[in-house]
Amino acid sequence: LKLPVKYRRDFLLKIRELIPFRECILAKMGKEAWESFLILNKIDDEIFFVYDFQVSMNMFNDLISWCKNRHFDILEEVKHFSADTSYCGILNESYIRRKKSLELIKNLIEDQSYYHQIFNTEINASRDKIEFFTHFTSEATQFFEKEALNVFLTHKVNSFKEILNKNSSSPHVFEVLYHNNNISFSVSA
Repeated sequence: LKLPVKYRRDFLLKIRELIPFRECILAKMGKEAWESFLILNKIDDEIFFVYDFQVSMNMFNDLISWCKNRHFDILEEVKHFSADTSYCGILNESYIRRKKSLELIKNLIEDQSYYHQIFNTEINASRDKIEFFTHFTSEATQFFEKEALNVFLTHKVNSFKEILNKNSSSPHVFEVLYHNNNISFSVSA
């Protein structure tokens, strides 16, 4: 499969993390637009069918930049595609639908190391509330600027919110927290 070196340098993401972006561009911009991104960046589309193939976060960053240049707000549009649990690997749809909000978000966070190695999360749980405090891994900060990492983390937090809104079997309050320039969030039942 054709993939430039800049997407093989560091292995922080799995392709499954980028599938919602592919689906969003195909749905909102069309097949021709998606193919132009692939040609421009010398990427074979077949890579996007190998969900556990590891790639650099450069691919994520290039997708964001490419969409910005076309005046398309991919980060706003992709949230809805990110709520599709068919990309969540071991978290299948029937499992997700049985879970309450707090359990579901806890499981999603704990499984993030399966998808990427960009941030670690500390979980502070009580009976009716879970807080998630995130920090970037040393590997991620070694390769990428904090601004780019924050864009990714904001996308992830928005994705978690969309997953809960679409799939949770119980009511919840989702709150994003800002402290010391870090993005964290809490879920209350």
